[in-house]
Amino acid sequence: MLPEVKAQWEAELNSNVVSDDPTFAESVERWLEAKSKSVKENTMVAYTGYANKHIVPMLGHIKTKDIQYAHLQRYIDDLAGDLKVKSLKKHLVVINGALDDAERSGIISSNPARLVQMPREAEKFVGNTLEEEAKEALSAAQEEGEPMYAIVILGMVYGLRRSEMCDLRWKDRL
Repeated sequence: MLPEVKAQWEAELNSNVVSDDPTFAESVERWLEAKSKSVKENTMVAYTGYANKHIVPMLGHIKTKDIQYAHLQRYIDDLAGDLKVKSLKKHLVVINGALDDAERSGIISSNPARLVQMPREAEKFVGNTLEEEAKEALSAAQEEGEPMYAIVILGMVYGLRRSEMCDLRWKDRL
């Protein structure tokens, strides 16, 4: 019985040994598995989504030890047009985590994800007023008479949609 237990123990030990030449997909998978024990379920769903949708398809085929700064910077730059900087930072959490684990395991000597530069945040939206259009609408409504003028004023002041204005009842007044 001792040889059987020893063989089973060695098989389990060998199954937990980190390969010294994994693909980046394997490294990400290993990191996700380890991370699942320390983060909330919804965070894991998000991390797994980033990995499955973008990271593994674009970088998974590369051997972890061959991942370079240029690969990672190109990855971020390619996605910058489609995703917000906030989302890209979350992708980098997964990439950085997998590469940190690889560094601790001795697969790579340093983590190239630390060198990646994020794109600038998009400029915030600055709205413009439609002053001339508002004056024209008020003039036209005034010509139509009191009920129309009142409803146009309500719509402009409160930003109501047409359907919201049509749904107003006497009981809705202040």
